[in-house]
Amino acid sequence: MPRQPARMLAFSCHAGPRCRRVPCFRLELHDPSGTIIGGKVADACADHLGDAVQVLARWAAARHLTAGYLQACAIDVQARAAGGCEEPLLASFPFASIPLPS
Repeated sequence: MPRQPARMLAFSCHAGPRCRRVPCFRLELHDPSGTIIGGKVADACADHLGDAVQVLARWAAARHLTAGYLQACAIDVQARAAGGCEEPLLASFPFASIPLPS
């Protein structure tokens, strides 16, 4: 079952310093109980969503994590911007849970 997303980590896409787009997706790596594993969270723009999924899935595979899932959330950019805080609570909506391959 998807859990409430963590706080916003960045105001730009995590793809690297070249991408300055506002992230519109958040990916979280969860264990079977729904806890985020090792703080593994990535905020991505639409162009880099697939790359972020692959990076987190490879990280999990390299550590032989087969139980758990990636949770994908759509970020409500307007609601986040309306918060006016330096690090507002992330307004997002889970839309997919991707099981880790076994």
